[in-house]
Amino acid sequence: MNQGNVREVFDYSANTGDLIRKSLNKITGSIDQSGYKRTKYKGKNALCHRLIYTWHHGQIPDHYHIDHIDHDRSNNRIENLQALTPYDNFVKKKPPTKGDNNVYKTKKGWSAKITIDIGTYNTEQEAIEAIAEYKKTIK
Repeated sequence: MNQGNVREVFDYSANTGDLIRKSLNKITGSIDQSGYKRTKYKGKNALCHRLIYTWHHGQIPDHYHIDHIDHDRSNNRIENLQALTPYDNFVKKKPPTKGDNNVYKTKKGWSAKITIDIGTYNTEQEAIEAIAEYKKTIK
């Protein structure tokens, strides 16, 4: 996605941090089960915070995450969004609360797990290549 294409489809409300679909002149998007606001863009589901960042700053650098500075996934005001490497986004994460620290007791001991969804791909080979590229971005 590039800035010009995003600006052709959407306007941005600085007051609310919402995207406005130009063709309907209405705020667009709905909150998904993980708390992110999504909308349709070019026939696919897209994260509003990524569209808003692109609307303001242009193309997001490869493999970067768009982070909500205040940890509020519904606050898509541009001043609350920043581009971070996956590593920087991980270390910035809020300290875990009791019972939410990604540590689990197993039969063999304690397991530490982190799951990151880096995308959906048309083929298994594309997904394998995406994982290989993603691994290069982690310190």
